[in-house]
Amino acid sequence: GTLELKDIGDSIGNYDLQLTSGADVTTCELPLFGVFCLRLACQPECLVEPVATGYLNLLDEEKVKPYWCVLKNLSLACWSSKEDMEVTEPLLQIPVTKNTQISDTDPSRSMGTDHTIHIMTKQHPRSLEYTLAAQSKDELNKWWDGLQQHLLDQALWKHACDYLMEIRSPSPRKKPAFLRKSSIYDDTPLSDKATQRPSSVVGELKKEDDQLSEMLNTLMGEAKQIRGENSYTTTV
Repeated sequence: GTLELKDIGDSIGNYDLQLTSGADVTTCELPLFGVFCLRLACQPECLVEPVATGYLNLLDEEKVKPYWCVLKNLSLACWSSKEDMEVTEPLLQIPVTKNTQISDTDPSRSMGTDHTIHIMTKQHPRSLEYTLAAQSKDELNKWWDGLQQHLLDQALWKHACDYLMEIRSPSPRKKPAFLRKSSIYDDTPLSDKATQRPSSVVGELKKEDDQLSEMLNTLMGEAKQIRGENSYTTTV
């Protein structure tokens, strides 16, 4: 079967099972035919790994406020500092989606600041616009390339990049809730040696049998002797 980008999604699909052209059919021990069912999911790298990180200044109402920014998963997340990223939610999230446009900043919006970039995202019922300034020309180029790459990745991955899909891992096999306790019989090893009596044991048993036979013979002899004496006395 052939899986394509259009097959990625949350639903399970049916696919024809076919041997690829040029495959050595003689190596197949069993004939393969029919269909197989599966759900094809993916997580593009731009959704799980940062595309760009660093400090950016947000220009808003004649104020300049620095933020630690991370471009990942369809947004530019902003924190007060890099350390806050590990312990708190972002203070601001600027959407960077297929409806986002990246452009140079209009001089009237730059507030006389260099290395600025303008981000506009069309959302119903209005558009969201942000003006950000990098700390240097190199930083501006880094962010510009990162934002453009993020938009390009979304265009290439199409619907697979609309949101972060869940990839379920196989659950481990669960043990039965109730287990039968083992018995002495289960714990006793079965082997040929265990079923055979040692020669020493056989010898002891034979010796005991001989002693018992000797005792019985002695008792029988004494009984005969007693009966004989009683008969002699009665006759006299």
